[in-house]
Amino acid sequence: PMLARVLPDKSLRFVNVREDESREIVEGGTEATNAAIAQSLGVLPDHNVKLFLFVEGKHDIAFLRGMSNLLIAGGETVPDLEELELDGSIILMPQGGDALALWTNRLRNFHRPEFHLCDRDSEPPAPARHQASIDAVNARPNCLALATQKREAENYIHFEAINIALELAGTTFRLARQPSDFTDVPTFLRDGINGVAATGDLWGDKRTKELLNNAALSCMTKAMLDQIDANGEVLGWFHSVQELIATLD
Repeated sequence: PMLARVLPDKSLRFVNVREDESREIVEGGTEATNAAIAQSLGVLPDHNVKLFLFVEGKHDIAFLRGMSNLLIAGGETVPDLEELELDGSIILMPQGGDALALWTNRLRNFHRPEFHLCDRDSEPPAPARHQASIDAVNARPNCLALATQKREAENYIHFEAINIALELAGTTFRLARQPSDFTDVPTFLRDGINGVAATGDLWGDKRTKELLNNAALSCMTKAMLDQIDANGEVLGWFHSVQELIATLD
């Protein structure tokens, strides 16, 4: 099964043994043949996976874990992503935005629900950057793909929580207000920190995103989230995840 999953389906051949023990070789690439291959091999042996949860990058995984903890601490009934990962019920994977089209085809034979969260990137009225691939995911049963309503994950982190993390990190830079919904927050923050940093202590993109999605998010409260996400978009993501997991209960 592991080998079959990494090959293009059209390169697969299914050797079907009939009742009279004669054999036929069927080319892969069709829905019927792919389904027969998946059923014969077993798509995920010895597992209890209930959901594949895809984000664009590894920092988005930290973001969703942090938001899960924040919402639970704030009294919301949402999935505990860390706990579900540990017991193997969900798999959190960074797909990279440009690879979304690939994953929309790779996962269909797993027969497991999928949740894809993509950065919107482009400001309305322009469509989300990966809208075509999002639509392709949503055309499959028990699969949901969403684009953030703001630019990306970091736009859902409160500036006061960021300032606390900046103070703990020992930098003198502070945000005066909440960045706009389509500000490139990591770049804006990196440039601001480097503008006051001592020579030899410049921050890069990785360090900045780690501060935002780990240190800053851990300083954030549900009340802060409610201020910058008044429509409850983030909470809605987790309710969708919960509904998808429930389809296999």
